Parts: sequence; structure tokens; C-alpha cells
Amino acid sequence: MKTSHRMLLILLLFFCFVLLLAVFARWVLSTASRRALPVSIQEVPGPAYTRWRLPEGATARLGKGKITDIKFSPDGNRFAVATSIGIWLYDAQTGTELALWTGHQDKVTAIAFSPDGSTLASGARGGEARLWHTETAELLETISEVGQVESLVFSNAGTKLTWALRNWNLQQWEKGIGAHKHVVLRRDKDAIRETREPVMELSPNAQVLVTATPLAYRRNQRFPIRVWDTRTGTLSSTLTEHTRWIRSLAFSPDNQTLASGDESKTIFLWDVKSGERRATFKTPGGHYALAFSPNGNLLASGSSNGTIYLWDATKTGEHWWDAVGQYLPSLILDGHNARVTHLAFSPDGKTLISGGQDGTVRAWDTLTGKQRFACLEFMGPIWGLVFAENGKTLTSVNRFGYPTLLHVWEVNSGSRLSMKLFTKMRAEAISPDATTFAARRKKRWHLWDISKNRAAAVLTGYKEKEWDVQFAFSPDGQTVASGSRDGRVRLREVTNRPRSALKQLFSGAEKIPPRFTRKAHNGEVNQLAFSPDGKTLATSGWDGKICLWYTNTGTALSKLTEHGHPMTALVFSPDGKTLASAARHELCLWDIGTSDISLRTQNKERRPTIKALVFSPDSGTLVSGSRNSRIQLWDAHTGSLLSTHAADTGQMNVFVFSPDGKTLVSGSSHGTILLWDWEKITHSEHR
Repeated sequence: MKTSHRMLLILLLFFCFVLLLAVFARWVLSTASRRALPVSIQEVPGPAYTRWRLPEGATARLGKGKITDIKFSPDGNRFAVATSIGIWLYDAQTGTELALWTGHQDKVTAIAFSPDGSTLASGARGGEARLWHTETAELLETISEVGQVESLVFSNAGTKLTWALRNWNLQQWEKGIGAHKHVVLRRDKDAIRETREPVMELSPNAQVLVTATPLAYRRNQRFPIRVWDTRTGTLSSTLTEHTRWIRSLAFSPDNQTLASGDESKTIFLWDVKSGERRATFKTPGGHYALAFSPNGNLLASGSSNGTIYLWDATKTGEHWWDAVGQYLPSLILDGHNARVTHLAFSPDGKTLISGGQDGTVRAWDTLTGKQRFACLEFMGPIWGLVFAENGKTLTSVNRFGYPTLLHVWEVNSGSRLSMKLFTKMRAEAISPDATTFAARRKKRWHLWDISKNRAAAVLTGYKEKEWDVQFAFSPDGQTVASGSRDGRVRLREVTNRPRSALKQLFSGAEKIPPRFTRKAHNGEVNQLAFSPDGKTLATSGWDGKICLWYTNTGTALSKLTEHGHPMTALVFSPDGKTLASAARHELCLWDIGTSDISLRTQNKERRPTIKALVFSPDSGTLVSGSRNSRIQLWDAHTGSLLSTHAADTGQMNVFVFSPDGKTLVSGSSHGTILLWDWEKITHSEHR
């Protein structure tokens, strides 16, 4: 009897242990997911700026573009944020949007206020510079064909403007004379090779230009900083202490000190005249932004992990910041959830403005380190758009890479309802219900649960170094197709199967092997598209061919070979009868029943490559988007061009229609989403 009681007690204790372990496992998983998800940021409904400076036919703009530069006005009352779509002007006390200036044909890359604050200069990638009146937003002057501007500096009197170009040349504009001075830097062979991806900065007096590149051409080579005399175009000195990629450069206001930051946690302070290294600062993350305070006593550095450090720039020697805290910067500012890319001090030095890859611009009190306000909705390239079934909300995904940002928008008001940031994985596709990513993390491809921010399943069958994989979900979200660089296409069922927290803790994420694998193309698979019923999969590759597959069996249906060039877009019509394909500036429509080409049309203007396609809900109109930000409407029966519409700057990446078919939504590479009135643009005569 005692033995049976003892056994019963042991079983009871074991059961309690298992139960507690299961509860603990669930707590661990839920806590991990909560840690990884940032707090959703709520906004005031219906911001007016979503309707500022819209293209004809558009009803709203969601997102403000990618941050490229930040500058304070000389009086400290305003600051300007240059982005890929234009220049946003903000109230420096409240963070309220004041204006949006547009007009450049490509993204704005650099801005500068004149000393009296009356003029703002801007330079763009498209090769032009502009001068704006800051009070009236009047365009004062446009200077064309100057090349891609990387840095702008006004003279103290405000009568001269000097800019450095991506090709390492310099130009100067003078009031009343115009652009007249052109300086070509005298480069040796090594310097010529470093023009790719340059980092450059002009000194405040425009007499010195420093250039660096994140590239090294020989193993163990140090990464040089070249110091140029802009008056003669000659090389003054070369600074060679950095052993990793140089990501940021900044001059002190007195032109005497240069700060340089690399991705290996190191900042150097240099004496510009002598080329001697004065100080070294080290932190846990690489440095992607630097800025001196107006008096030169503080140096702000923005790191890869989102932290901002304020350093005493008068220090000399080596200074470290580590887990033990051997050396503390003056202040540490925590708020960004991703890499800090831009920094700017107010004229009185009391406020620091920062911009980061988390899509926010933040204002900080430099005395207390407290955040004063945050400006939201700055975004990278838009690659995914998903409407809710009721059409009331829109989910957007931008910058498929590191990090990935997911926004949920209220369509009617244009307000952003929430934002989630994913930093530990690289998303490549989103499911039709916006609950799952196909994503890569730790050398594996996963199905990623968006709400819990964790891997729901591992997709097997790929090599560890197989990074470039294309994914597409079927319309019902139950099947996912992938295409690899070796030309292989894989298809697998991804139906969700519930698993206990205990099982997930011990066995990890579920493994889903391919249902079939087929060698489809000679070379990389670059496009995938499912038919509306999910029974047919279209794939294309760099071999210029399109293959059609039965998704149930993996049997090849047909091969379409009319293009001869790699496809840049594929889409089925909603009725499932037609497949549209684009290669460069050519469009083809294919009859799925016969596998014959039913229509071929070319853009007679031979404009840049078509990158996105979508059919109207009635299958009668084909919408195409190109690299030059043009949206074109085509008659799907005759191939005639119906109309052309100019969107914001940037390549068109993705289209989607609202469930009621009344709104066309476009997402661009420059970080904006446009909502178009479909009836209005279909009846437009704009060509």
C-alpha cells in the first residue's frame, strides 16, 4: 500500500513538474517575442501632410521617403529633413510638419541653409542643384547638369555655394554670376578606384574636402581617408589608421578637427593640418553618423545598434566604452531601434536631431539626454502591400532586408495605426493575410510569425549560403513557391499546424520540406507568380524564359520563350486567362489556355525598365510601373497605351487594388505609398 502511495506521489510530482515546465516554456517564448517587438506608435488621425503636393489623380501619400540629410536653420526655429521624395520642413520646438518641397527629378541627397536663413540649397542624385526661398518656398534658381551632389556649404557671407560631387569633383555657384568654378581633383590610380560608394564631407569654409570609401582592394589593407585642397585640387594628406569600412565623416565648426567613424566600433579625431590622430573613442557598435556641436566641444556619434553617444571632443588619447564602463561618454541617448544614419545640432547646441533606419527623426535635449519628440513615417523602399479584406486598413512592408519595417495604415484617414520593426531576420515575401513572412535568419529560411516575431517553421532544402532566393505565396496563403540562383523552383504546403509550447521549446520550429523541386531555368530564377486559383505557377529566369507549372503535381505545363531578355515582372489577370510579362520596356500578354502570345507591345519612348505589373479587377486594363516613376495604363485587349501618370520620384516596385476596386495603390523604391482614384486616372487624358 505504501508502495502504491509512493508511486502515486511520484507520478503526481512528475505531472506537476511537466505542467510547470510547459508554463515556463510558454512564458519564455512569449517574453522573447515581446522583447523583440517595439512599442506600436499611435498617431493623430488624418494628418494633413498626406495630401500635400500630390501627383494628379492621387488622393493620399503614406510615408515621407528615406532620410538623406538633416540641417537646422540658423535661427534654430526650424529644421529640414531631405528625403528621397523632397524636403520636409519642421517646427524645431514641436516637431510639427510645416511644409513639403518637391521638384527634383530624383532623390535629394544634400541640403544647406544660408547663414542668414533666407535660402535653402538642395542637391539631387539626378544631377541638379536648387535654391529655395525659405519663407515663401519660391524656387529661386535651378542649376542643371552638375552631377550627383554629396555635400553643400555656403560661404560666411552667403553669396557663394560650393558642392562636392560623387565623382570627386567640386563646383561653385556665386550670387549674380551663377555656377562658374569647377575643380577636378588630381587623383592617382588608387583614388580613382575609390569613387565607388564614396563617403565625403566639405569643411565649413569649403577649403578642404575629405573622401573615403567603404571598399578595400587588398587583404589587410587599411582604409584611407584622403584630404584634398579644394582651391588647387591637390591631395594634402592621407590618413590610414582605419582597418574597417569608414562610414561617417564630420568637421568641427572651426575647420581644425576631423572626426571619422568606421563599422568596427572606432572613432578617430584628427588634426586636419598635420594629419595627426588626436583621440580615439570606442563603443559596442559601428558609427554611421557624426556631428560636432556648434562650439566644437561635443561630438555626437550614431551607432549601428541605434544608440547615440555624446563625447567630450576636447579629450585626447584613447577612450573606451565597454561593459565595465571604463570610460563614459558625456551622455548616452537610447530611443532608435535601428542604425542611426544622420545627426544635426541646433545652433545653440541644446538640441540634437537624429534620423535612423527605424523610420524616425528624434529630437534630444543634450543637457539631460531626454527625448523631446519624434517625427515618424520615414521609410525605405516599399516591397509589399496587403489590403485587409474589408479594405479599411493597408499593411505595407518596406526595405526587405535589415531592418524590415511593417506599417498598418487606416486607408480613409491616411493615419498610421502601428509600426513593427524586425531587426533579426531578412524578409523576402509577405502572405496575403499579412500574418507571415518568408524570411532568412541564422543561415536558414523560415516562415516567420509576424504577430509573435518568431520563426513558425523552417523551410528545408536550401544551402547555408543560399541568400538570394525569391518567394511567392499562393492567393490562399497555403502554398509558398521559391526560386533560387541555381535555377531550381521549390513548392511546399505551409498550412499552419498548432504545436504546444513545450514541443516548440524542445524540438524547435517545425521543418517543412519541399513537396517538389524542379530544375526550371538556366541561371537565376527572378520572378514567381501564382494564378488566382493557385493551380498554376509561372516562373521566369535570367535565361529569358517563362515556365508554367501545375502546382498539384509539379508537372511542366508549357515554356514561353518570346522575350529573349530576363523578365522584370510577372502577373496573372484576375480571371486567370492571361499572363502578363515585362522585360525591359517590352510587355507581352499570354493566353494561358493555348500558351500562345496574344499581344506584344513596346513603350515607343523606350523608357526605363518596367518593374511592376497589375491587372484591374475586371482584367481589362494592365497597369505598369517603371524605374523612372511613371505609371502607365494599357488596354489589355488591344495593347494601346491609355494614359501615363507621374508618381513621386523613384522606381515603382509594387501595385495592389483595394477590395472594392476603386483605389489603386503604388509603392516605390523611394519610400512612399500613393493612393490613386482609379476612376479618375482611367478617365484621364494625361499622356
